[in-house]
Amino acid sequence: MKRTARTARTNNLPAVRVPFARNQLWRFARLPGVAHAKLANGTGYTEKAMRKLRKQHRATRASTPKVGQSEIDCRKFEKELGTEFPELQVEIKDWRGLEHLVMMEFVIFTERACRSQDWKTVERCLRLADRLLRNGDSKVKNAVYVTYLESLPRKGKIRDRLRTMMTTDLQKGWDDILEYLSKLLARDVRSNPS
Repeated sequence: MKRTARTARTNNLPAVRVPFARNQLWRFARLPGVAHAKLANGTGYTEKAMRKLRKQHRATRASTPKVGQSEIDCRKFEKELGTEFPELQVEIKDWRGLEHLVMMEFVIFTERACRSQDWKTVERCLRLADRLLRNGDSKVKNAVYVTYLESLPRKGKIRDRLRTMMTTDLQKGWDDILEYLSKLLARDVRSNPS
């Protein structure tokens, strides 16, 4: 087994050249428990080493957001909201850059659609909220939890209808925020028994 000087200094593990990203740059990787032998075709990789490297490379690529799926920040949220619901552009114009106030306009719009029994619009609202919850940055996710989900109706037929229309991620977020609010209320009642 041939080892490089670099490998000998680092845990006595074999060094293996692996492709990195799409531009096929090469980097060295140390793989514990993988024998590194010069193959007859001259590549220097064993089949076992290549399988392990491909698996690690796929796992790394899967965890990074794809080019088209970057996090949604406040500006992208405002743009998506205005694109999806053009009638909201006038209301959110004054609140540019203030994600909680823009989200409150979105909540008011959703509640108005619920009261008028416009369930197709409500479904579009919930789809957008779900997309924001899954792909939003920390500020947008916080606004979805604190402003949107917290303000939706908590009782009655509208609540039941909203719950059936939500995705599982949105339902879980709604349950989490309602559980948090009930804990706050219980703590407040215990501290102020008037």
